[in-house]
Parts: sequence; structure tokens; C-alpha cells
Amino acid sequence: MDDFNLAPTGHRSRDEWDEEDEEEGDKPDPATVNLYDLTHQFINYAHRVEGMAYTKAEMGRREIFNFIVRRKAGQLEYRESMLDSALRSAGGKREPIKKFTRYEHLLCPDRERLDMFLAEKLQFLSHQPHKVAATAELIPAWMRFLQTQELVDVRLRKETLDSLKPLAGELLKPYEHYHIDPTLREALRQWPEDADREPQ
Repeated sequence: MDDFNLAPTGHRSRDEWDEEDEEEGDKPDPATVNLYDLTHQFINYAHRVEGMAYTKAEMGRREIFNFIVRRKAGQLEYRESMLDSALRSAGGKREPIKKFTRYEHLLCPDRERLDMFLAEKLQFLSHQPHKVAATAELIPAWMRFLQTQELVDVRLRKETLDSLKPLAGELLKPYEHYHIDPTLREALRQWPEDADREPQ
């Protein structure tokens, strides 16, 4: 896990880095490169072992990578509404500021921040239903992959996936009337059952 000790906020992800940056000496954080490479190994696992199409595996890989990097950078923490902030600054609200539960493992998604990450992609101005469905569908495979790489143990894989099962039901609601591509809805319906499968 020391290979994935991501640098503090401010470093760009490998996906945002190009050859021009390399010539200028602006190289990405080594741990970010390691994470990037790990997610690319996952594509091969998802296709060869899990039987997923390369295109779906790549779409989900990119979102998993971005989720981990953004979460580590603190970009997926709870944010008060503008009204709540105004009331607090005016002294009209005395409750403690809400915080998400601390997540246990860098590579394991947690429900609160994954919910926020995926919800952002279902907003009216950034509607990306295929990315959301691909990410949700690949999370169980990602956890099985991490176990095969000995980056998580059986207990942590099962606990992580059990904690995420309710999120699958919540994600299904926006897809109930999404008739353009019914396969997205079916993939989300099978998510809890897939989460219980053991690594092959």
C-alpha cells in the first residue's frame, strides 16, 4: 500500500498529464502513476476473468481512478448548502458541522463519498448515466481484483461491498424510467447479487 500513498492536494492525475508536461519536468506524483497502472491492470482482469467488455471496463476504470484521487484530495467531503452556511454565519444555527465517516482504506469505495461522486454525474447539466452504471457495475469486480492482488483481505472486501449494497437500490431509482438503454437498469438490478460472488 505504500506504493499508493497519494501526494497532497494540488497534484494532477495521470489522466490529466501529457507529453508536453513531461518535457517541462511537470511529472505526476509517483503514487498516482502507480494507481493509474493498477487500474489499467484491472481492465485486463475485468475482461479476462469477469468477462466484461473492454470498453465498459475502461469507462469504469477511469471513474474508479478519478474517485480515489478526488476523495484523497478532499474534493468529495460533505458540503453545506448556501442557506445552511448563511444561517451558521449569522449565528442562527448552532449544530455541529456535519462530516462524512472516515473511510478505512484508500482503494475501497465508501458509501457516502461514492454516492456524492456518482450523484454529480446524474445532475441535469452533467448527465452521464452510462458512466454511473459502468462504475457501479464494476465496483464488485474491482474489490475482487484488489483481493487477488492481496491489497485487501476477504473481510474488508465483504464489508465494503455489504456497506455499498443500499447504494445500488438508490441508484436504481433514476434508471427506472430510463428507456433509452434498459441494459443499464438490468446491470444495477444484478449489482447486489454480483457483490456476493467470490474471486475466481
